Amino acid sequence: NGDAAFEIGEMMRKKVIPAKNASEIEMFYKRAADFGNPAAIKKYAFMKYYSNSNRRKEIEMAIKYFEKGSEIGDPELMYLWSLRKEIGRDTSKDVKEAMKLMELSANCGYPEAKVDYGIHLLNGINVTKNVAAAIRQFKEAANNSNNHEAFLYHAITLLNSSKDCNDGDSPDI
Repeated sequence: NGDAAFEIGEMMRKKVIPAKNASEIEMFYKRAADFGNPAAIKKYAFMKYYSNSNRRKEIEMAIKYFEKGSEIGDPELMYLWSLRKEIGRDTSKDVKEAMKLMELSANCGYPEAKVDYGIHLLNGINVTKNVAAAIRQFKEAANNSNNHEAFLYHAITLLNSSKDCNDGDSPDI
């Protein structure tokens, strides 16, 4: 099953048990991903995306697993898939689907999605402009992440402290 294949792949990667080669480890991750193991889907997608061999074929395989991870609700893969869908990189362009996925990822708490979705909201990029909602996204990202998100939240808050919000509400900060 998927969980067993993933654990074998992990033990081989950590050299707890021997692997013939890297391809054998990759095979176990792929098997686990194909069984729907969320951790394996993410790991295999990144393995393929950052692979140095047969670049085009590897990216096509990675994209398949980015989409699969997005479909099962992995916030990071939803976010990465949304970025690709928004501009049509390695897939068909679908801005409406991209914004839905980015919002879902942000609502699941993925910090990069919160920042990016906040930027979209702040500037009205492919969504209705909503400064108060943007500031909430930045604040949540700042509370749950690193200094970059905190900087964005404070910078946007300062920029808007002397202005009325475009949606008519003051920021809920």
